[in-house]
Amino acid sequence: MHRESRFRAVQDAQLVVPVGQREAHPSGRVSDQNTVILAAGVRQLHFGKPGPAVVRRRRLESQLEATCVLHSSTVTRPPGGANRPDGYPASMSVGRPAGEAEVPLDFIRQVGAGGEESLARLWKWRIELHSRDTYAGVRMSKFPEDLRVYEKILWERAPRVVVEVGVQFGGSTLWFRDRLFDFQRYRSGPAPLVIAIDLDLTQARQCFDELPPEATAGITLLEGDVRDEALMAQIHQLVPAGAEVLVVEDAQHDADTTRAALNALAPLVRAGGYYMVEDTCVDIDRLRVYETWPRGAGLALDEWLTSDPLGRRFRRRPEMQPYGLTCHPGGLIQRLADL
Repeated sequence: MHRESRFRAVQDAQLVVPVGQREAHPSGRVSDQNTVILAAGVRQLHFGKPGPAVVRRRRLESQLEATCVLHSSTVTRPPGGANRPDGYPASMSVGRPAGEAEVPLDFIRQVGAGGEESLARLWKWRIELHSRDTYAGVRMSKFPEDLRVYEKILWERAPRVVVEVGVQFGGSTLWFRDRLFDFQRYRSGPAPLVIAIDLDLTQARQCFDELPPEATAGITLLEGDVRDEALMAQIHQLVPAGAEVLVVEDAQHDADTTRAALNALAPLVRAGGYYMVEDTCVDIDRLRVYETWPRGAGLALDEWLTSDPLGRRFRRRPEMQPYGLTCHPGGLIQRLADL
């Protein structure tokens, strides 16, 4: 190798792909040349005159800096260069046909400058996005921030069992199953279990049928209503004696269903364990995106915590939800030590 071009790459440089492949690289940034640049945090040591690879890297780094996602002047605009009707000056589609909901590339700048109106716009966009997100190719409606909360609980508490109420397509069921098995590699112990319940499991079963059997090992699907005492008794029988349990209630988000789930499943949670009532945002008027959303999940939790004898043994843990955005404000509760 010539001295002039000798260098050592400490970390992979960059990858350039056509915009047509944007969906395969959702973290890409759009440049003037309609190219998605994926930067991998390049660090290189070189000696003497830089060779062609170093020159190319520097040129791409300069281009990336000039076309940062927060620099709206270089991002593709709608025809005629006009802003979108909703006020976003730049956007890119994520797995949606043209003209439907789009992802604003420069929303951080708008949030910083736009006050409450832009925050409301960001919240609505995140709600729309999470409703069509996927995990392992299966639909999963969960904020990444909320998944991170669950991930920390799964590591710190090491539950053997996750009871999930509300399955839909089954993406989050697979996610919980995978996290349990991934973390088990760091520990010894019995095989984990995900017990997933829904009124109608047709969609989840169709999705699971397309996966290899090992992908769903450790998942038990039960069809029925949380208000069905026989079904709840079956769940209690499936949970091994003394096992740590995390309960995730993502059912109808109304008061009756939430109250029934708390009464039936909260006894499974050991001292120190957690129970999450999801989508308590439905009871906060400023967070309601659609009038068709139900109401009552958060209100039922409030009532249960103050009036139920077992509920008084739980406390909210908002500090465990520190990531700024959540669909479940105040929904995470932890059981106190038994007296």
